[in-house]
Amino acid sequence: MFVRLAPLSKQHWVAIMEQKPLIQATGAIALFAAAWLGASVYLGRNAERELAERVDKTSADCAVRLSNLQQQNGLLSANGSLELQVGDLCSPDQTGKYWVVADVQYNVSHLILPGSAMRFNWTLRQRPEPDRDGPGLQFSGSGHSAFSGTVFSDIASAEMAGGAADSESWRLEPLTGHIEADEKRVNLSLKAPRFTLRGNGNALDVQGMGLQLNLLDRALGLGTSSLTVDKIASTNASGERLGVSSATVQNGDRIDTTIQYALGSIDTMGYAARDLALELAIRGLDAESIKTLADIAKESKSFQNLTLEENQRYRKALKQAINRGFSTGITKLSGTVSNSAANSALNGQLTIELKPNANPDADIELAKVLQSSGRVSVRGDAIGEDQKNQWVEMGIATAGAEGLQAGYEYAAGILKTNDRIIDGQWLQQTLTDTDAHLNRFLNDPESEMPVPGLENVINPQTENDADESDSAPDPADQAANPLAYQSISMTGRAVYAESGAMLESSDGQRLYFAADSDVGQLIAGLCREGETCAVTALVDADRQIKAIQQLNAVPAAETEPNGGTTPAAN
Repeated sequence: MFVRLAPLSKQHWVAIMEQKPLIQATGAIALFAAAWLGASVYLGRNAERELAERVDKTSADCAVRLSNLQQQNGLLSANGSLELQVGDLCSPDQTGKYWVVADVQYNVSHLILPGSAMRFNWTLRQRPEPDRDGPGLQFSGSGHSAFSGTVFSDIASAEMAGGAADSESWRLEPLTGHIEADEKRVNLSLKAPRFTLRGNGNALDVQGMGLQLNLLDRALGLGTSSLTVDKIASTNASGERLGVSSATVQNGDRIDTTIQYALGSIDTMGYAARDLALELAIRGLDAESIKTLADIAKESKSFQNLTLEENQRYRKALKQAINRGFSTGITKLSGTVSNSAANSALNGQLTIELKPNANPDADIELAKVLQSSGRVSVRGDAIGEDQKNQWVEMGIATAGAEGLQAGYEYAAGILKTNDRIIDGQWLQQTLTDTDAHLNRFLNDPESEMPVPGLENVINPQTENDADESDSAPDPADQAANPLAYQSISMTGRAVYAESGAMLESSDGQRLYFAADSDVGQLIAGLCREGETCAVTALVDADRQIKAIQQLNAVPAAETEPNGGTTPAAN
C-alpha cells in the first residue's frame, strides 16, 4: 500500500524560506558549541597529560619533587592529589633530607571561557611530624590559566602556630600573595603581617614581612628579588626597615648581579646604627658559560651526578667563565654608629678583578690576571682613642684628616697595605699553587674540586712525614706564612755585592735580601750602592727581608750616626 504525499503549496515553501536564517543560525550555534566543548575537552586532556609529565620530570630533582599523582578525570573537569617534597633530596644522609613533605589537593574546570583556558583551586597541607607541635604549613589558592600558557593564582594561608607549652612557642599570622608563571618567567609576591617567637627567656617579634620575586629568565636567574621587614625586635635589640634585594641582568654577552643589604636603624647594647648599607656586585660573567652551567644543572639535577660528557662540559664552562674575566666585590659599605657620647661614620669598598685571557680555553693563571683593592674609613669618636692608637701602632690603620683609614692594593705582583709596599712573592706563590690545583680540577674529569687549606685534614701526615717535617721546616711553608716573621725597623746603607745584598746600619747591624727579588728591586729603586734607606720589614730568623712594610730614602744629612735595628711596634 502506498501513500501519496500531497505537494507542498507555495505558502509552505514561503514559510520554510522565511525560517532558513533561523535554521542556519541554530546550526552555526550547534557547530560552535560542539567545537567549544571539543576544544575544552582537548585542552583538558592536554593539561592532564602535561601535569603527569611535569610530575615525572621532578622524580630525580634534588630540591623539589612531585610524586604519587592521583587524578580523576571528567568530561570538562578533573580533581586529584599529589605529594610535594622539598629538601636536600639527593643527600645520602636521611637526617635533614626532607624539609617539607605535604599533600596537595586540587580540582580543575577545563571549560574554555573568555580570558582563561581553565580555572582551578588548590590546597596544601604539611604532613604531621613526630617532633613538631602544631598543624604545620597550610596554604590554599585559586586561579586560572591564560591561552598563552601563563598561570595565575592567589595564595593564602591559615594562621600557623606551634611549640612546646613549657619551653617556646611561635606564631605566624596569615600570609597573602599571588603568583604568575610560565615556562620562562615567575612573578611571586607574599606578605605576612607578623611572626613571633618566645621562650627560654627570649623573644623575637618580626612585623611587616614582604617577599617579591620577578624572574624574567628562570634558567639564567635574570630578574629581581627583595625581602623586606618593617620592624624587628628581640630581647636585646630592635631595628627598622630591614631589606635584602638583588638584581641580575644580561648586558650583551655578559651577566651582572647586584645584592643590596640595608638597615634603617638598629639599637643594641648601648650602640645605635643608622642607615647601614652593604652592596655586593658580580659583574661581567660570561653569559654563554653561565647558560651552559644552567643547562647542565637542569639536565643532571645536581652537579654531583654527571655523565662523562656533562662533566667535561661543566669543567670547560667553568674554565671559560674564569678566563673571560669578571669582577666582584663590595661596591658600597656605609652607615653611622653612635653611643651615648659620640658618633662615627663608616665607608668602604672592595674590588677583586680577573682580567680576561685572550684564549678562553687556556689554563687559569690567577698570578697574572688577578688584581684587587680595598679601603675602609671610620670618622668620628665612637671608637675610643686607645683602640684607635692600638690599630695605628699595629699597622692595621692610619690616622688622617678623614679619620682612621685602612686599605690595600694588589696588581702586577705588587702588594701594598696602607700605601706601604709589601713583598708580594708569597702571595704570588700562593696564587701559582692555587692555579695548579684549579687547573688539575678543570682539566681532569676525575679530579675533585680543591679545597684550599684542607690538605692536612684530607691527607693527614704519617708518623714518618711528621718526623721529617719536625727535623727540617719547609722554606716554602715559611715563605707563605708572613705571620711567623719579626717586624724590624732599621736605617742602613745599601750594599750590593756578589755574595749578596744587604742594608747595613752604622753600628754594624745587617738585614739581607736577594737583589733579583721583588724586595731587592724595591730597595734598589730607592737606594743605590752606598745610599741610605729607612725600612720597616718582616724578617726571618736569618735576618732575611721577606716583606717590606715601609720604605723611604734618607738624605745623607739626616742619617743618624748610631742608627741600628729596633723591633717595630706591634
